[in-house]
Amino acid sequence: MSDFIGGKIKKIVLRPRPFQVIETQTILKAEAKENRSFYSNHSSNNFTAATYLTAFFPGGQIYFFAIATTIALTRVHVGVHYPSDILAGALMGLIWGLIFSRLVKYIIAKKNENLT
Repeated sequence: MSDFIGGKIKKIVLRPRPFQVIETQTILKAEAKENRSFYSNHSSNNFTAATYLTAFFPGGQIYFFAIATTIALTRVHVGVHYPSDILAGALMGLIWGLIFSRLVKYIIAKKNENLT
């Protein structure tokens, strides 16, 4: 869902990627597609996973978010996203992670309620 919605928003916002408008030496053009920049699906997907996993494995919170943050920052480093793209992606990921983890917890609680 995170990736799907991000793709739809990119088609609405139509923001070009940094390497399409700014000359930089750190672009990995083989990896970068000529599509749109806002917001970062990599950031959104990884922050969704970090938030969701933290809800069920709170001891791993530092690791989950460290990985998500590192991946998000690499997107700026290679020139395929602006900082605002990864921040918006991270925010959307937090929202999706909360929605999905609460939904799953609700379903589990209802299932356990029906068993008793």
